[in-house]
Amino acid sequence: KGLAHLGIVIKIKYPEGVDPIYEAIGIITLEDIIEEIIQSEISDETDIISPDVDKTNLEVSKNINKHHIRQFFENSSVIIPQLTHNMILTICQFMSSEIKIFDNEHVSLNILRRMIAHPGVAIKRDFVENYFLYKTGVPVDYYILIIEGILVVLNRR
Repeated sequence: KGLAHLGIVIKIKYPEGVDPIYEAIGIITLEDIIEEIIQSEISDETDIISPDVDKTNLEVSKNINKHHIRQFFENSSVIIPQLTHNMILTICQFMSSEIKIFDNEHVSLNILRRMIAHPGVAIKRDFVENYFLYKTGVPVDYYILIIEGILVVLNRR
């Protein structure tokens, strides 16, 4: 509904005699949209890989299962990332202009800035079995903004 910078691309299948089946087939980010608008690739730290590594990554990604993904989260300690002053300002600008509940009518920029700078806001969690950030059809009263890093979406269908 236009309230975030990340979207899940869904393919809808209409089998005969049953309800439609919704299949998550990808993720689109604000970066993807900007790249399409400016018709140019935005290079960041995740784009700097050699062709050999890229081929290896393709082979590995074909064989990924939840046990492989779990290894990235197990044995990791809680890390509280540090947001730079510029990151905080950029996040404030985005949230106050794009998300109605965070606009100037509801929250002052000073309060929003202090809230985002609070150490409890940016947290990397340890892996927890059966813990979901969002579930299909379940309303939430929180907001997640991924600033940098990798997001893994698992679809149990």
